[in-house]
Amino acid sequence: MRREADGRWIAQGLLAALMLLAAGCGFHLRGSQGDFAALPPVLVKGDGAAATELRRALLSAETPVVDDAAQARLVVTIVDERRERRASAVGTTGRVQEYELNYTARFRVDDPAGAALAPEQSVTVQRSYSFDSTDVNAKSNEEDGLYRDMVFDTVRQILIRLQAINAGLQQPGPAGAAP
Repeated sequence: MRREADGRWIAQGLLAALMLLAAGCGFHLRGSQGDFAALPPVLVKGDGAAATELRRALLSAETPVVDDAAQARLVVTIVDERRERRASAVGTTGRVQEYELNYTARFRVDDPAGAALAPEQSVTVQRSYSFDSTDVNAKSNEEDGLYRDMVFDTVRQILIRLQAINAGLQQPGPAGAAP
């Protein structure tokens, strides 16, 4: 009886220590965007993966995502998304051993009247993975997972830029004159 109680305390202590260690190193669950302050209403234009994930991330940050520019304070347009894959390492037999993946999203931020709040800019994320021609399905799944993570990272960077643009709008002065 006492051994079970001791074992339970040890297991709970180890679990608590593991949770503290994970939180201390910055670990977060896949797909979580972290802590972002709510923004004023945002209209997201585009229908690709970045636009979809940006809408989801804004909603999870308790930012209203609207469908009408007249209701928005920021209008984000995902202009283009591009996925590229290239061989980055080839073995002595001439077979690809490693691929490099690039994901680029170009976007711009306007006010509801269409005036640019930020010029068109891009976010590029890069990953690489080892390739095994005997396990093509698993490597294909790995590649899909990497692209999903790259979209999350891209959206995270767009959110950081939106936070900065919004902070600039809050500043008094001619450049940051709030509407």
